[in-house]
Amino acid sequence: MNLTALLSAAAWAAVSVSAVAAEGFDGTWSVELRTEKGSCDASRSATLGVQSGRIEEAGLVLSAKGTVDARGRVSVNVSGGGETMTARGTLTKNAGSGTWVSLSGSCSGRWSASRQG
Repeated sequence: MNLTALLSAAAWAAVSVSAVAAEGFDGTWSVELRTEKGSCDASRSATLGVQSGRIEEAGLVLSAKGTVDARGRVSVNVSGGGETMTARGTLTKNAGSGTWVSLSGSCSGRWSASRQG
C-alpha cells in the first residue's frame, strides 16, 4: 500500500469514527435563544434535530445548518425572522449552551438546549 493510499484510508477512518462518536448527540433538541445585546427579540425558542453529527432543520420559522463533533462542540448557522446568525457552543448528553451573534453584528446573546424525549 503506498503512502497516499494509507493516508487516505487513515483520514477516512478518522472521519468515520468521529461521525459515529457524534451520533451520541442525535435526537431532538429544544433550544432557547436569549438576546443580551441589540434590538432583536428578547427570546426565541426552536426545536432542532441532530443526526449523525449534522444539524439540518428547514422549518416554517427558521432554517439551521451545522455540525456537532464527537466532543459535543456545536457550530451552526441559523436564518429566521429576517436575521441570520452563527452560534457556537457545546452539547453534553442531555443539555447544551453557547453564544450566538447575528451576521450583521447588531444582536448577540446566549443559547441553551435540552434533549427532548
